[in-house]
Amino acid sequence: MKKMAVLFFLILSASSVSWAEGVSVSEFLSSAIHDPTLHFQNEKVDFLKGSSANTPLIREVEFRGRIDQFKESQQRWGVRISPNGWGETRSGKRVYNASLEYNEAQFDLLLHKALKRRYMALIDYVRVRDLLELNRKLMEIAEDRLDIKRKSVDDLDFDPTALIAAEDDIIELQLDIVDLENSLGDLEDEIKTAMDADGPVSLDLDSLIDIDAIKRAMEGFRHPPEAENVHIRRAHLSTELAQCRYSLEKAQNRRYLSFLQFDYEMDERRDFEEAFLFKFGLIIPVVNPNRLNIDRRKLASLREKSDYENLKREIAGDIVFFLRDLERSIKQYDILLGRKAVSNAESSLEIFQGIEGTDPLKLLKMKKSMLKTEEASVKMTRRILRKYINLLDVSGKLSERPLKNHLSKTLEPLDL
Repeated sequence: MKKMAVLFFLILSASSVSWAEGVSVSEFLSSAIHDPTLHFQNEKVDFLKGSSANTPLIREVEFRGRIDQFKESQQRWGVRISPNGWGETRSGKRVYNASLEYNEAQFDLLLHKALKRRYMALIDYVRVRDLLELNRKLMEIAEDRLDIKRKSVDDLDFDPTALIAAEDDIIELQLDIVDLENSLGDLEDEIKTAMDADGPVSLDLDSLIDIDAIKRAMEGFRHPPEAENVHIRRAHLSTELAQCRYSLEKAQNRRYLSFLQFDYEMDERRDFEEAFLFKFGLIIPVVNPNRLNIDRRKLASLREKSDYENLKREIAGDIVFFLRDLERSIKQYDILLGRKAVSNAESSLEIFQGIEGTDPLKLLKMKKSMLKTEEASVKMTRRILRKYINLLDVSGKLSERPLKNHLSKTLEPLDL
């Protein structure tokens, strides 16, 4: 029992060390292959690969017998064979192949969605972590400001409303920090669940993409062809599967040869030619009892085609929208973080800090302004990254083979 406890402790320790050393972004994204949503779809694909694509020519074989008063000479034995419809074997094989390709495409789509969830979780994690750090710095400034206000109560020009405002700022920041801490905890839980690991989250974010890298990616952006877009490919294969099922339903309705039957009568066994009987049945297609099923399959095929064409138009529109929206956001980012404005603010702060007798409230106000600008930058960066991932999502580039880490500057490959 002690050995088991020691072993359990070592396992936990190893897990903690793994997190302490840091998990790379690519390792986190690569965990998408183990997402629970892929499990059953993978089983379906394996099942189809292990099954047969052949539809037999014969639907069923029936052994028939007739016994009259249990007399040996009054017995008849026979075999009845019911064949499949004309073209049913070929149509059945097409349904199998289409079903396999569709389920493989469905697996790729689920993997694509699992990747996107991890990208978004990572973007939100970085944003919340940075905002939490900035709010804690703002809290220090607010506390210093409140302390100065309280010390100036005896001054003749003391403004009580300013003291109240400073106290309100403290409360507001405390509430914001609690919200951010809760959000960060939720995101850490999501990351640990995705990685199937315990211990503190310690992602290696050194190689995370910046806005300049996104600009370069936008300049040479080329979305994959429709055949390689995971959304369009899955919809196309769904259309093909519906059409194959419609063809199979029609082939099953062409069972013009109902049966072939071979009988042997025992009372004529001395003469084989007379003892052997051959029977067959033909179906005259005057009325089609399977018309409703055929119509249902045809309507399903038309519906899939309509959905497929609508999806292609929708994706084409989404790509244009996200490209323009991303370009606008990047322009806003450039305005927000103009290098000249940032450098001037920093140099001004350094100058004022070096002058004796400078009003400390003004220095705190300048620091707060710089942090607020940085806070707006973090929020804008998060919006840009989310829009960038949405663009890669709708264009199919997010899961384009070979898979890459689109949040790394070097587009390092994913181990999937």
